[in-house]
Parts: sequence; C-alpha cells; structure tokens
Amino acid sequence: MEIKKATLSNSKEILSLLRSFIGGASQWNEYYPNLEIVEEDIKNDNCYIMVNDNNEIISSIAIEPDDS
Repeated sequence: MEIKKATLSNSKEILSLLRSFIGGASQWNEYYPNLEIVEEDIKNDNCYIMVNDNNEIISSIAIEPDDS
C-alpha cells in the first residue's frame, strides 16, 4: 500500500469511492461531494489517496489547512 497526493486523473475514481458510502452512516448524498469539489481539493493540494498493491484507490482524504 502507498499514500500519495491525488491527481486530476484520479478524480472520477475518488468520487466513485466516496459515493459508495452514500446511505450508510455517511453525511454524503448524491449532491455532495461532487466532481467539482473533488477536483478543487486536488488542485489545492489537499487530497491524498491510498492505493493497494494493484494501484487501486482504496481510501481518500482531503486535509485542509487550519487558518485559525
């Protein structure tokens, strides 16, 4: 496994992963997050992914700086 910064080429796969959690204990729905939000996180260098040995994305996280 490896953790690395996400790229725009990962955006659709990340969104698919996030949407797989809709309906459970997740706060997400069919409108949030959307592709625009995922791509914004990637462009702002806030999005990281974890890939397995087959280079499949198994986790994603967006870490935003605390501006307080």
